[in-house]
Amino acid sequence: DTMFLGRDRQGSGASSGNGTGTLSFNLGTINVNTLTIGNQTGNGTTPGICTGTVNVKGANATLVVNTTLELGHTTLSTGNGPSSKGVLNVTNGTVLANNIVVGSASTAANAINLINGTLIVTNTLATNAAGLFTLNMSNSTVGLTVAANGSLKGLVQTLNTVGSANSIRLDAAPVIFSTYPQQFPLIKYTTWTGSNTFSLASIPAWAPGTTLVSNVPNSSLDL
Repeated sequence: DTMFLGRDRQGSGASSGNGTGTLSFNLGTINVNTLTIGNQTGNGTTPGICTGTVNVKGANATLVVNTTLELGHTTLSTGNGPSSKGVLNVTNGTVLANNIVVGSASTAANAINLINGTLIVTNTLATNAAGLFTLNMSNSTVGLTVAANGSLKGLVQTLNTVGSANSIRLDAAPVIFSTYPQQFPLIKYTTWTGSNTFSLASIPAWAPGTTLVSNVPNSSLDL
């Protein structure tokens, strides 16, 4: 199944109407295969701006996306097309996503805002296109799965961390590297603002002695 939020009209006719969609819930689990938050899909001559927002609020609220969660899908690279955006807000809730991408032509403020929230990403977090515009974290956890080739797991333009309890959770599935020791970037950023502190939520059995490194010259958070 597929869910769209903030979608414009289909077809190629002239249309300047904006599309806005919001999903908010504070209890239970929403399980969807594909989720597009902000979906500029038409190819009209005067497209509107499409904006989607998802609010996952509450300790008993969980959003599961089994294939791809896309923020700010864009069909057109001209006019209002690149202004379409998606925002994911997680407050005390949990999001489990297989893969998160951003619209290939979107230049808008696609954002993920975590407040005491948990975001677990099985594959990659916005490593396509220009990356996520903003990742805001306040005493929250991001879960990532490390690849044996040390490939990048997250790409953000602005990483903003507030509070002293932000953490990275590494997947427990065993990872075997070709050589040891290893250091590689988990998340790359253009600008990091805020407390500039992260901890590991747990150290998996395959990575004894693992630490996080704030690699300022490389603009990355390394493992």
